[in-house]
Amino acid sequence: MIIVEGQARFRHARDIVDFRQDAEQLIRRSREEEGCLDFVVAVDLIDPCMVSVAGKWESWEAFQRHYNLDYVVNWHQQIRKKAIHGHVIQVYDVNEITKTPRTGLSLPG
Repeated sequence: MIIVEGQARFRHARDIVDFRQDAEQLIRRSREEEGCLDFVVAVDLIDPCMVSVAGKWESWEAFQRHYNLDYVVNWHQQIRKKAIHGHVIQVYDVNEITKTPRTGLSLPG
């Protein structure tokens, strides 16, 4: 499984408002792609100028197909135009995932 996470910091919160419609289309289209297990774009609750992206892909090939699609390339170009420092993307190739059972999980506090 491939896990992707990314962040972009925008100059103004209003830039994110303008960006929202394109982000919604990116989410919908990405989730429909073969090999996409999950895809999320979220605005930080404390910093309204920070956007985070997270995705899960069945394979490296599925992620590469996604990343090279025209609508994804265009989306990244839009981020570069409005983001202060561009954007950062980290990609992780995960061979094994251990899920913590929800029952019996004790959280601090």
